[in-house]
Amino acid sequence: MRQPFEHTILSVAPIPPGFQVKVTHHETYRGEPERTVETAYYPVIGWAVVKCDDWSSGREATSVEPVFLHSGRPVVTSEYRYMFSDLAPAPDEPKQTVGVKVIPPEEIR
Repeated sequence: MRQPFEHTILSVAPIPPGFQVKVTHHETYRGEPERTVETAYYPVIGWAVVKCDDWSSGREATSVEPVFLHSGRPVVTSEYRYMFSDLAPAPDEPKQTVGVKVIPPEEIR
C-alpha cells in the first residue's frame, strides 16, 4: 500500500438501523478557496475495521470506518474517497476531495 485511500477490510460488524453518512464533494482550483459541489446522504449498514496507509507519514494504520450503500453496493469511506478524489489533478483542473460524516439516528431531521 502506498497510495492515497488504498485499504484492506479486516472485519465488518452490523450497526443498528437509522445511521446515515453525509458525504460532501469539494473542489479547489489553485489559489482559490475550496467549494462544495455536491452533498449526498447514504444509509450506514455496518462498521468495518480497515487497514490503510497513512501515506503522508508512510506508516500503516488501522481505523474503524462506516460501511454504507452507494449505488446499491456497500463501500467504506476509504473506497468512496478513492473513487471520487483527485489529489493531484492536471494543470488547470481542480483538486477534488470528499468529506464523510456519520450521522446518528437522533440527529437525522
